[in-house]
Amino acid sequence: MISIVFLLLLVANVNCMIQFNQASSPLHQNNQIKHVINNFSNNVNNNVNIASDVILALQNLKPTKVVNSNNNYPFTIHGLWHNNDCSGKSGVGFSLSAIDSLVPIMNQVWMSEDGNNTAFWQHEWEKHGSCTGLTQYNFFSKTLTLFKQLNLTTVISTVGSQINLNNFVNYLNLHTGCVQTISCDNTNTVTELYFAYNSNYTQIINCNIKPNQSCAKVIKV
Repeated sequence: MISIVFLLLLVANVNCMIQFNQASSPLHQNNQIKHVINNFSNNVNNNVNIASDVILALQNLKPTKVVNSNNNYPFTIHGLWHNNDCSGKSGVGFSLSAIDSLVPIMNQVWMSEDGNNTAFWQHEWEKHGSCTGLTQYNFFSKTLTLFKQLNLTTVISTVGSQINLNNFVNYLNLHTGCVQTISCDNTNTVTELYFAYNSNYTQIINCNIKPNQSCAKVIKV
């Protein structure tokens, strides 16, 4: 009876040693590592809408044919969007006179699709700026500064009219820090670019995330 029990224990110990050796083998460890990497990649690729403190949204007005003859900017400003919606909240009303000195440059780099720039700026202020704690002047001035720092006019001018999407993303990441979102229309023309910033506007963030995009493999810029 004792011999039988001893044999059973011996067999159990051998099985445990085999399982331990398999788990410790390089092949098993590599499979585990691949599984972890694959799960991480899937999570990163699917998690494209991670919240950012501030979004600088740029738009391409060329498809809308609203670009005037004096405009040399491939992308212009859509808005500076904080992670709160000011709609319906108390805040300082829009006043064009408060940004008088900024209007000349804003007419070149912050244009509306329908040509009514003032109404567009008022909308952006009332929805995205009036409850941020920034003055109206500082809100628009900060947006212009971030736009200038990106220097997209120079960056985009070297790309060409058509480019592989991945190459475009890599190129933007190299020259700007990183792009968070790329939007295209039904002709695969890039219509919007989003850049994510931290709360004090000093750093572009979310650079380890695959950009959210609605574009084909080859795009037009």
